[in-house]
Amino acid sequence: DDSSSSSEDEGEGEGEGSTEDAPPEESIAESRVRRRAAGDRFFVDAVRIAVGMKVFKKKCELSFQPGTNNPYILFSYNDAEGKKNEHCVYLKDDELKEVKYFIASEDECSEDDADGVMTVISFRITPTGKNNFVKYSKSYHQEESDDMKSYISVEVRDTNDLMALLAQMREHDNLELWCGEGSKIPSCDLAKYTRALREDNEKETRKRLGSARKTNAKKDCDNPLLLVYPFDAQEAILNKAALGLKELGGDMLGVDKSEDDRHRQSSSEEDGNGAAGKTSTRTHYITIRQDDKDRLCPGQFLNDSLVDFWMRWISRGESKQDSDVHFFTSHFMTTLKDDGPEAVSSWTAKKKINVFKKKLIFAPVNADLHWSLCVIVNPGLIANSFYNDVDPGEEHSCILFLDSLKMHSKLTYAKHIRTWLNFEWKRLGKRGVKGKDAPFGRDAMLLRSPKIPYQENGCDCGVFV
Repeated sequence: DDSSSSSEDEGEGEGEGSTEDAPPEESIAESRVRRRAAGDRFFVDAVRIAVGMKVFKKKCELSFQPGTNNPYILFSYNDAEGKKNEHCVYLKDDELKEVKYFIASEDECSEDDADGVMTVISFRITPTGKNNFVKYSKSYHQEESDDMKSYISVEVRDTNDLMALLAQMREHDNLELWCGEGSKIPSCDLAKYTRALREDNEKETRKRLGSARKTNAKKDCDNPLLLVYPFDAQEAILNKAALGLKELGGDMLGVDKSEDDRHRQSSSEEDGNGAAGKTSTRTHYITIRQDDKDRLCPGQFLNDSLVDFWMRWISRGESKQDSDVHFFTSHFMTTLKDDGPEAVSSWTAKKKINVFKKKLIFAPVNADLHWSLCVIVNPGLIANSFYNDVDPGEEHSCILFLDSLKMHSKLTYAKHIRTWLNFEWKRLGKRGVKGKDAPFGRDAMLLRSPKIPYQENGCDCGVFV
């Protein structure tokens, strides 16, 4: 669909693109190199760019160059064939007609609508041969009867990037009025500006479901058992089998024998079993079959068996009680979200795991045929968030949410994590902080989305996790 619509639209615009309004022969990329010296250009990393109803999602970027005699806004992305496209809108050409924006925050949305909320900036731009938006005339135009095709909407990865861009745009005479509070999109109107992006989400979900059904069909065929982990093996034999292999970080596989023996004695996975008041010693085994192995091929989706195995493998030298890190299986976040913190309390209580002694807690998220990763950082240092006299160099508590497609609602999962942490705080009899018995609020336990590598296909999310 993308390829056919793209070629048709491009064919329509070729004639107008050759008029006298067309830019000079040099490319925008070449010309902006000289302009960069005249002033800083501000960049915003974008998830997707929707030109009317046509969505692009590869190497998307929005930038603003105010410090020139002819300031401009530049839209950049790769099309379905991997070709780089750029659209330069010069402010002096009077092509820019409107700017609207929405910044997603926990104050702006409830959990019920968080999945559909995105940080976005939308532009109404007159399509011309010079800015080259005219080539998408079937998907994008300025007819008042069809508002859905009247905007170019950019979904932004980092809210702070957009806020910085808006601040710079407000300092420009031509944009000051358009980038103020009056240009903020009300929550009730957000669907008008993000329809194409939402429909693209739905299309991607249908595609994932189709791929999953094809993969699951293999289960009716011969599906031999390949691996059950953990297994008893001498460390020398294990190292020999892994000879020449490396972790993603570059370290050779294998752990010190003493650590491996200690881990095997104390290892137990989150299974909710064991007598009350004792540390459960039941081991949860991960089974890998042929159809799981087949999912390691390019274009396939990793399943929970593979991701959980990886988490167990890289943490095999860690003691659950004494280690600074802890790994949950993918079922933890699913159970927490669906059934609440009481449903996962045994996962830590019966293992005598104090999560507030951990520096890093990893919780993979598997929902809607997509993987992301939540990392809880220093939950035991939550008090540092309440006192102004704490040295800025001191470590703090926070939640990191890493999503290589930005498909999951980080606000929703952060809310469940804070609820769970407050539950654990009370269960362990912790004292209140500054009069708060439930100290893990939005202002204290901040949610952060660091810049990470992003996937350019719809199937590698598990690999990125």
